[in-house]
Amino acid sequence: IDQLNGYRCVCQTGYSGSECQNNDDDCLRKPCRNNGVCIDLINDFRCQCVPGFVGPLCQDNVDDCDLRP
Repeated sequence: IDQLNGYRCVCQTGYSGSECQNNDDDCLRKPCRNNGVCIDLINDFRCQCVPGFVGPLCQDNVDDCDLRP
């Protein structure tokens, strides 16, 4: 935004800083459950689940007794 003798940046979602130079860390709030590893993306994240858990947040326990060969 143009201002008298300067400017001010209005950042898109997922960025911060005086010139929008920082990618905000979407993993800071620890969204992944059951020891899943959070991978920060731009304005998003992905959870890498440990064996035995699935789902977008690693929230679902795999029922090993329900596995069919």
